[in-house]
Amino acid sequence: VGRITSRMRSREKAERMREQRTQALNRLLEGTADSTTLAEGVRRAVAEVDAVFRARCVVLLAAADGERLEREPHPASSYLPDEHEFGVAAWAFDKRQVVGRFTDTLPDAAALYLPLATPGSRLGVIGLRLDGRTSLPLDERELLETFVAQIATLVERFRLIENASQARVTAESERLHRTLLDSVSHELKTPLAVIEAATEGLDGQLAEADVPLAKTFLDEIKQASRRLGRVVGNLLDMTRIETGHLPLNLEWCEPAELLQTSAEQVRNEISLERVRITVPADLPLVRLDPGLLEQALCNLLANAAAYSTSDKLIRLSAQMDGATLVLRVADQGIGLTPGEEKRVFEKFYRGPKARPGGTGLGLSIVQGFVRAHHGEIAAENNPDGGATFTLRIPVETEKPGDRIQNS
Repeated sequence: VGRITSRMRSREKAERMREQRTQALNRLLEGTADSTTLAEGVRRAVAEVDAVFRARCVVLLAAADGERLEREPHPASSYLPDEHEFGVAAWAFDKRQVVGRFTDTLPDAAALYLPLATPGSRLGVIGLRLDGRTSLPLDERELLETFVAQIATLVERFRLIENASQARVTAESERLHRTLLDSVSHELKTPLAVIEAATEGLDGQLAEADVPLAKTFLDEIKQASRRLGRVVGNLLDMTRIETGHLPLNLEWCEPAELLQTSAEQVRNEISLERVRITVPADLPLVRLDPGLLEQALCNLLANAAAYSTSDKLIRLSAQMDGATLVLRVADQGIGLTPGEEKRVFEKFYRGPKARPGGTGLGLSIVQGFVRAHHGEIAAENNPDGGATFTLRIPVETEKPGDRIQNS
């Protein structure tokens, strides 16, 4: 009778514990389902884990890139790990394995760490500080893993919602941005054309009159008009790039002529004596859109002039690398800040050394024109100072004599 009574009490106790755990799991599911924010869901989950397992809990979520853990624990955490414990948590995150106390991996850790992960992503780590416990029975371990799986699903759900919301906001912002750029650019073109025509007419009138300082004022108006025209042109070019309305008008041309024409187009801003053009004599004809690449080279020349003094040379060169045309614009200016090699091509990016004025669109437009040719552009610092921008464009080639022979 005593043995039967003992077994019945043990079964009753086990049944009561199973019921409590089932209720705890149901509370966790209801709490995470009813949560309207990630913070609220994690807070409810941590409270339930603490109560069920008589533990202190820490939640470490993954950074936005999903490649590392955030060092700062979630505010709902009831346990704060030190540097050593954080290292154990990071190991669990990287390897997607349960580590720490009660395991064979890093068993000297003060807490047990379980990765928050789904088949598609790593979301973080949850750690339990089970003070006073010498073991974790299998049934509790299974319940804990079920809890962790539900918490991982909660985190993933809110991350997906957040990403979708950000994507919608970004798309709408980009649409409004393009609409505004297109509208403003076209509204500015007409008055600019009027200003340019008026200054040209006034220039002829002043040539016959003797008006003190009139020529100086007129030159300033022309310079400001050209600068504003370049800004409007950049805005329109960026609109074309972003909307995909950038058809290529492929023509045969000589690289030397392409470089020379580009230098002449910016002669009002850059003295031709500053530009050194280097082109091999045996360079073949190439098939590309000369208008787009001339504009790209003009933007690079203007950028080189903006970041170097007027006594420094700007080197413009072309050469062939197999079936790839390689164009380079090298200056002797202040160069790029470490880490700027790729950022300079971002839209509206202006570096810490940028001078006042400008929109930060010039290099982004260059990249768009090069990509339209299925090419690549890169920036790097020169060993002796300054920066070099290299354009690599796949092209068809033709020897100058072949066209005459074919015709």
